[in-house]
This record gives sequence, structure tokens and C-alpha cells, in this order.
Amino acid sequence: MIVATLRLSIIMKFSLSTVAVLAIASFATLGLASESRRQGGSDFYLPTEGIRWTSPMAIDARPVARGAFASVSEYFSSYKGRKLEMSEIVVGAAVDERISFWVSRQSYLVKGRSSTSRFRVNANSYGAKWVVRPPNEFDRSSIALEFETVKPETAVAVTNSASATFGATRNNRFAVDYGFGNGLQTQLGFSSIKGAGTGDARIFTLGVGKDLSLKPNLDLRLQGEIAGQWYTDTVETVNGQFKPVLYAALGYQTSKAIRIELDGSLFPSGMPLESGRFTGLSSFQIYRPGGVAEGLRTDAIGFGSLRLVLSGKF
Repeated sequence: MIVATLRLSIIMKFSLSTVAVLAIASFATLGLASESRRQGGSDFYLPTEGIRWTSPMAIDARPVARGAFASVSEYFSSYKGRKLEMSEIVVGAAVDERISFWVSRQSYLVKGRSSTSRFRVNANSYGAKWVVRPPNEFDRSSIALEFETVKPETAVAVTNSASATFGATRNNRFAVDYGFGNGLQTQLGFSSIKGAGTGDARIFTLGVGKDLSLKPNLDLRLQGEIAGQWYTDTVETVNGQFKPVLYAALGYQTSKAIRIELDGSLFPSGMPLESGRFTGLSSFQIYRPGGVAEGLRTDAIGFGSLRLVLSGKF
């Protein structure tokens, strides 16, 4: 009911199948798994604290408690007089402590200084994570494998009433996560991007993240990443271009089933072609679209978001 009230206009944009899955997941969420399970009589705790961070951008190799979640997010950015908005719905579940998956729908809109300057695209993503080696009583480190595919639709750019379309890109991401016993989470990733007929890219990422508990119901995530990309677009071939990515998130548990998350992403030297939750937009830089989208790959850009999450065990 809360999601329907706050974001009805957003949900109306999405397919009926996505809305149906969201409704089922919301109905199934009866309480948040925010507890740890003690192993025998030792001091070791298996970290099964439910859906810790909703955004797949958060690096995490730890297992989670079986359950489901649904979230609605709004992202905002402003640079050089232009504005960027992105709405996202994510639905996911952990079928057990080691295997989880998610699906999402994003809707991007870049607004220029003029009302006749726009860049629009929608995208779907499908991802899964497998905790290959969970922590145990003798070794608190953990290893997980991730895969996500992002499938944008055709993008439409409008400049001074003249429009252009760009074919959907194909984007796949693989990652290996390693969690240290002290809570430090690391990730080595590889992404491939293929344009429709022309342009392709390979992106390697190395990231590290750390959670800080500010209060019993308030958590902070700090995370950094470096992306190295090799690509051929419609203009040139670039080998070994490196871009930093900074990420921070604040999560507040308002009740057993409801969580609010605030997060921010900063791209100091522009967006890599693979940019996490923004890949459905950033991958179109393989075409050098220009217009209102000019500068996304070179200018410093920051995004802020607000996320409402419903989650619980089954």
C-alpha cells in the first residue's frame, strides 16, 4: 500500500508482469530478517542479516537469510544546467543463504536547458549471486560469484525538435566478490558492452567496500571502485582508460518490514560505459550521441537517490 501510494505514477510505466511480481513479493514480506544465527556454542556468527543493501551496486560476498524484497528508487543529478532523473523498481529474493537473484526496471530521462532537448531510454536488468564459499567456524572469509545482464530498449534523443534513435546495447557483467573476516568486502569484475552494429567495450573493475554500524538500526556503506575500459566507439579506439567511482549509502530500518535507504554515486571523471545502476544509460556513450547526453562520459557527475524497501523472510 505504501509503494502504491508513493509511486503509482512510476509503476504505471512498467509492464504488467513486473507489477505482478512486485505485488506478490510485497504480499510475501511479513518481517525483516535482521538477526544472526549462532553456530553451536562458539563465538562465531553466520551473517544472515536479511537483505542488507538493496542496490546491487553494494559489494557483498556474505550470505543472507532466505527472503524476498521489493524496492522503489528515485535518482537525481544536475550538471552544467542539465538534469538527469532515473526511476527504478527492483524485486528480488534469496532462495537460501547462498543463492539470490533480482530483476529491475529503470526509466532514464536527461533534460537539457531547453524543453526541446531530451534523451530517454528504458532498461531491464536480471542478476544473480551465488555464495560459493560462506564463512564458517574456522574461516570467516567468504567468496561469491555475480552475474547481471542489462537490456536497454531503443534510446530516443530530441534536440531542437529533431529526433534520433539509437539501437539497444547488450551489456553483461561478471564479478567475483571476496569478503574478509573483518567485514571488508572486495570485488573484481568484468563487463562487456556491444552496440547495435557498431561499437564494443570491455571494462574491468576493482572495488572495495566497508559497512559501519552507526546505531542498531542505522548503517553506513562506504565504497570505492576503479574502472579500466578498452573500447571502440563510432569515433575512436581507446585502450586503458581509467575512471574512479565513489559510492556511499545510508540505511535506516524504520520497522521490521520497512527500510529507507539514501545513497550517492560520484563519477569524478565521467561515467564509465558500465556504471552499475546507470549502465542502461551510460552504455549508449558507445554511440557518442551528443546533444543533451554530451559530457556524460567526461564531466564530473554525481547522483543522489532515495529508496523505499519492503522485505521479509519466507
